[in-house]
Amino acid sequence: MEDKQEIDLRQIFGLIFEYKFLIIFVILAFVIAGAIYAVIIKVPKYTATTKLVLAQSDVSSASVSEITTAELSLNDKLIATYKEIAKSSSVVRSVIDNLGLDMTEDELKSRISITAVTSTQILLVSYTDYDQDRVARITNEIADVFSKRIAELYKVNNISVLDLAETPTGPSNINNSKDILIFAAVGVAVACAMMFFIYIFKNTVESAKNIEDTTGLFVLAELPDCDFFDNKKGRK
Repeated sequence: MEDKQEIDLRQIFGLIFEYKFLIIFVILAFVIAGAIYAVIIKVPKYTATTKLVLAQSDVSSASVSEITTAELSLNDKLIATYKEIAKSSSVVRSVIDNLGLDMTEDELKSRISITAVTSTQILLVSYTDYDQDRVARITNEIADVFSKRIAELYKVNNISVLDLAETPTGPSNINNSKDILIFAAVGVAVACAMMFFIYIFKNTVESAKNIEDTTGLFVLAELPDCDFFDNKKGRK
């Protein structure tokens, strides 16, 4: 069993060496396709983010420590609710009307992302768009409308803007090196699959050992390769 496995491995590596140019061609083809996709085909998208902090702004008679403790407990429970409110139809509709956007509510909702920074009272309001110039403006408008909506619903002004969104300097969905590496990995997988099928379906007898393993018979003799070409007279 060990000898058979060793021979099989040699056959596999022999196939790889035999079809090395085909393997290289397949991998290069996928790398070139990945470069074309990343540079030419893939449409760039831009993302802007506004940071909001959940903190009570009106401190009256209660002590600062008491208000802070109460706020932290309350905000932990409200974060999930706030995330839904930020993408609600009332907020989205107001943003569209305020900025005169030519898009539907569902389109705007699909481009909004609300995430909470772990173990903090910070919400990140992000918006992704194909238009680099307007992405920051829409993001800040979403945060503003959302903050006002929260004040209306809860009768408390506990949301403050920590950082306004700024115009992104580059696309957020394009990483040429990553895309090319992914395509190269796919090319390697395709080349390996090709070698596997060639190995499985190849029925060429390459050695006496192939005959013995397939038929169970012993090879009594082998004819060596002979070159009968007469180099001097130019004839066989």
